[in-house]
This record gives sequence, structure tokens and C-alpha cells, in this order.
Amino acid sequence: LLTLAYVGTVWVLLALGRNVIASVFGLTAEGQDIVAFFCLFSAGSFMFLGALFVSNAAFNNLGAPLLSTGFNWGRATLGTFPFVWAGGRLMGPDGVILGQSLGAVAFGVAAMIAAFGLIEKIGAAAATGNQAPPPHPGPAEMPPLSSPQDASAIDP
Repeated sequence: LLTLAYVGTVWVLLALGRNVIASVFGLTAEGQDIVAFFCLFSAGSFMFLGALFVSNAAFNNLGAPLLSTGFNWGRATLGTFPFVWAGGRLMGPDGVILGQSLGAVAFGVAAMIAAFGLIEKIGAAAATGNQAPPPHPGPAEMPPLSSPQDASAIDP
């Protein structure tokens, strides 16, 4: 909810101040149109990036860090390039911005669904008594060319 409130507030401020923002930078008419498009339509997609980041925290803390890695990698590649390329071909510069936003929406929603699914799975396992033990880090390994006497933060 904090992400929704924060991004929603900033989105409204950007939408209201889009002309002032564009004029401060002395942009051409085309540049002003791009800034206005971002402020009006694309800024709201950061709500979905917030959902992705919260989902990443859930994955990392609930023993599924590979899901976090997968969703981040997916958004940065599959959620960016194809959407940006298609948007640019169809709508020009505004399409590039819209494409990036649509990729963020797709991966934010997918990560949120996966995070809720993981939480439900853990809850169901706990309710039936088939709960897996929490993830436990193994013993710390000494980095190469070091000794336990020099590592005050690592248990030998």
C-alpha cells in the first residue's frame, strides 16, 4: 500500500507539473511531448515495479531466491527489449516509453502472483504439518588467501 500511495502521489504531481518540468529543461516541442507522455501515462507503471521489488523481498526471505533472480532478469531482458522494440516500431518515441511500462506491468503482476502463490504454499504446508525447515546458511567459508585470525566477522 505504501508503494501505491507513494507512486500515486508522485504520478499526480508529475502529471500536474509536466509542462513546467518540460520547460525547465528547455526542450523542443517533440521533447516536451515525450516528457508529457511519460508524466501522464508511464509514471504509473512504477506501481508495478514496486510490486516486483516487494515480491523479490518475499522470494528472498521465504527461501526462493531463484524466483527473485528470474523475475529481475526477465524484466530486464524479456520485459524490456521486445516491448520497447515493438512500441518504437508502432508509436515512435512514445511507444518506446509505453513498451518499457508494459514490460514492467507484465513482470510486476507475474511476480506478485508468484509471491502470493509461494506464501499460500508455505501456509498450506504449515497447516498440514509438512512444513519444510527454514533456510539456514551453511558454515562460512574462508575466502582464498585469508586466515581465520584475520577475519573477525567470520566464525572459523
